[in-house]
Amino acid sequence: MANSGNFNTNKYSTQYNGTIGLNLSWSITSQSTADNTSTIHWVLKSNGSMSSGYYVKGGPITVTIGGVTVLNITSRINVNGSGGFSRNGNITITHDENGDKSVSMSVRAALYSSAVNCTGSKTYALDHIDRYAIIDSATDFTDEGNPTIVYSNPAGSDLTTDIYVRLKWLDNGGTEQTTDWSSQLSDVGGTYTFDLTNYRNDLRAACPTSNTLSVTVDLKSTMNGTEYHDTKVITMSIEGANPWINPIAYLDSSSRVVSITGNNQIIVQAQSVLHIYSNFVSGYKYAGISQVLLNFNGTDYPMSYSNNTASADINRPNYSGTFTATITATDTRGKQSSRTLNITITPWSQPTAQCTLARINGFETTTELTVNANYSSVTGNAVSLTERHRTLDSSTWSSTTTIYNNTTVFLSLDNTKEWEVEVTVGDRFTTEITEYYLTVGKGIPIMFIDTEMNSVGVNGFPDDDNQIYVDGSIKATGELQVGDAASTRTNLGLGCTSLLSTPLTSGSTTVDASGYNMLLLIGKGGQATPSQTVLVPVSFLSSSEVSFSFTHGYESQYTYIYLTISGTTVTIRFGGSSNNGSLQAVYGVN
Repeated sequence: MANSGNFNTNKYSTQYNGTIGLNLSWSITSQSTADNTSTIHWVLKSNGSMSSGYYVKGGPITVTIGGVTVLNITSRINVNGSGGFSRNGNITITHDENGDKSVSMSVRAALYSSAVNCTGSKTYALDHIDRYAIIDSATDFTDEGNPTIVYSNPAGSDLTTDIYVRLKWLDNGGTEQTTDWSSQLSDVGGTYTFDLTNYRNDLRAACPTSNTLSVTVDLKSTMNGTEYHDTKVITMSIEGANPWINPIAYLDSSSRVVSITGNNQIIVQAQSVLHIYSNFVSGYKYAGISQVLLNFNGTDYPMSYSNNTASADINRPNYSGTFTATITATDTRGKQSSRTLNITITPWSQPTAQCTLARINGFETTTELTVNANYSSVTGNAVSLTERHRTLDSSTWSSTTTIYNNTTVFLSLDNTKEWEVEVTVGDRFTTEITEYYLTVGKGIPIMFIDTEMNSVGVNGFPDDDNQIYVDGSIKATGELQVGDAASTRTNLGLGCTSLLSTPLTSGSTTVDASGYNMLLLIGKGGQATPSQTVLVPVSFLSSSEVSFSFTHGYESQYTYIYLTISGTTVTIRFGGSSNNGSLQAVYGVN
């Protein structure tokens, strides 16, 4: 649209003095809303390269604006160049009823020639004249509030009447919804505030996945029987509307565990199924729920959601203590709410035991078994213990017997045999049992006096009258006599015979090992070092050399000896010495 303008005609060439043409300029000097008119001032001037000091004859010259001839020169007149010719005037143009108007303007002139040879025309859209009520401003609003508009009526009540206003929006399915038209507004303009009491829920339901809704203000007015509408888009914002979560609750959903504890509020470590839930989780102001999440002990668990109830199961949480459960609900608008609750998990672990098994007096058949069980003190829990036994040389167990905690059990285990005892430990929460295996040896006393056989046993029982029975060796620091002294050695079956009396410091020698079980070698690592002994089983020797050494002083002084056997002949080879060591003697031991 425009409120001024200008255009030129084509130009005529005077051949000697340059060109000449005409220019029409115009501007709106005033507009009347009441009369729906614009007053235009127009000016017609000469232009071109011909100076104002020269002229040509011109005529006829006409100017037409909006179909009205505003200048009509029919006679021939002098038309000076470069603005030397000028005419002006005013014309009032009536707009269309809606306030718009397109105006055509044209210029026709005969310059120098008597026939029209300079023309120009143009059409302009004049500035609009407001003819009906318009919205000057409209406020955004929340779903808890009401929007306000400021409107005006430029045409006045004599032309525009019946002013009403309403709101329009698209519902969630894309269908346009509206409020009812307001009561008739003042014809002279003013302020109007909507009352949305009856429409709030409809507006909220239209944006279940957004926190805002575009709403159009529609201002209607009637002019000369025709309706006109002015609109403005404003925004409604959802206020608050975070999801609602009922308080968190929990229970043990394991019927097996509850049958033991008798209380579904007792959560047992590694045994219970912890069921956490809220019996009402819902979006607010027509939002839906897009996600419900549980955080427990630092781990997130997605919750199932159905019929406004959210729940999640944590199967056998293997930790104990008090932990915070947090339920967070997110609605379709992205808003969130959370609830928390502290839940205690009672500690539980697999039962264990300390077991002792011992014969009375260390050797009797009667054997004491004591089991001290450690098990979790959860409400309803109890320990279960069993025992069975067998001899170590048997694969058959005795029947299983129930035993009791911290109570001594007396078992009859033949003291002439070795026994294995199996103890199992369990409790009411688990089918798994812990097994312990204990052994007890034969019942052999350190010393036993058999009054019936007039005998004494050491590390065993005598098996004949008037006997000293020893299971092991006899060591005497003084003289040991068996029968008379002369026959002691024979009676004991002992023998120790010198086989080499001259020290061996190089080369080799042989000895006869016939009738001997052991060879006793005595040697030195060095000349001044102490003597050392090596006891060699004859059965250990073979045709391949076996080396032996005498060392002293962190092996800084050493002597090597090599032995082989062929039949009963043992060859001894001197392997060398670091400091005059030697093999001093060899004895045969039977």
